Formats: sequence, C-alpha cells, structure tokens
Amino acid sequence: MQLYYSNTSPFARKTLIALIEKGLAAKTEIISLSPVGEGAAQIQKANPLGKIPVLVTKDGLSIYDSPLICEYVDGLSAENRLIPLDAQSRLEALQTQALADGIMDAAFSMVMEKRRIPIEQSAAWLERWRGAILRSMGAISEPRLDPAHPFDIGQIAIACALGYVEFRLPEIAFPKAEIIDFWAELSQRPSVAQTAPPKD
Repeated sequence: MQLYYSNTSPFARKTLIALIEKGLAAKTEIISLSPVGEGAAQIQKANPLGKIPVLVTKDGLSIYDSPLICEYVDGLSAENRLIPLDAQSRLEALQTQALADGIMDAAFSMVMEKRRIPIEQSAAWLERWRGAILRSMGAISEPRLDPAHPFDIGQIAIACALGYVEFRLPEIAFPKAEIIDFWAELSQRPSVAQTAPPKD
C-alpha cells in the first residue's frame, strides 16, 4: 500500500497512527506530498478533490478521506480493533472522531484565514472558528480524558486535534486542566510521538 501524506496534516497523521497501531506501517510506503506543490498532480490523480491523505491499495484502489481510510485499515486485521464492534461503543467512538475532526477543520480554517493579509482577514469568522474549537474541546467526554481508555479511533482523532491546535494555534489554550494532563500523557504514546509535526 501507499499513503499520500503530509507531516503537517492532522488528518494524514490520523491515518498513519492507525497504520502504526494496526502494525501495518512497515508494510506501507509513506509518500510525502503537498497538495499545492509539485505533488499536486499526483494527488489529484488519486483523489479528484486534490486533498490528502489518500491510501492506494495494492490493487490500485484510491481511498479517501481519513475516516474511510481508518475504517479500511482497521478492517484489514481483527487484531487491535480501532473501531469497536459493539454498536453503542462504535457509535460513541465514531461520534468522538467526528467531534475531533471538526476541531481540526475549524483549526485549519483559522490557520488559512490568518495567512491572508490582515486587512482581508475576517475577525468574525476567526472568532467563530475559535469558539467552535473551544466548545468542542469542552465537549470531549470525561471517560475519553482517562489515559486508561482504550486507544480507539476516537482517541486517535482527539490526539490529532489537540496536536494540531498546539502546533498551529498555540495561542488557543486548552480549556480545562483535564485536557492538559491528558494530552501530556497521550502525546508520549509511541504512535503519537512518532507522528508529531515538525517543530520548526
């Protein structure tokens, strides 16, 4: 398999963590590409949306976006399930993933808006996205902030969301001490630490 990847994308990070946790990273060729750089044409050929991540299977099937990639990867092996089989647990894990993905979406929108020249930036939209990030962080359930919680797709998505906010929007403080403590421990998990974005 091949994974079209960027080390600054939280969505790509989510898929790589899933591959690591499933023991499949060593069997996957990780190809670093930029959707706005020289790799744009290659990405667009695999994904008409022109976005990463994209997983290309050994049969040449292109799979996108990150939730579908993670579900596909999880289905390749019954070991170390990332998406629970029990209906209620599955729903809770996938809803947590959706919440965390929303944090990433809002954070990415803020980052893009802040790259515009100041006179063209929308203070209203920046505040709206900031509010969405903080509300969503506050909505992470207490059991999810327990380091002993099974490391499923919900935990993976939370890790990527918190990591991206810390990386790109350090001015946004985590809204409660439980999240700070949780992230301090979760960020040391091997699959999370190995996929951390560059510090520079």
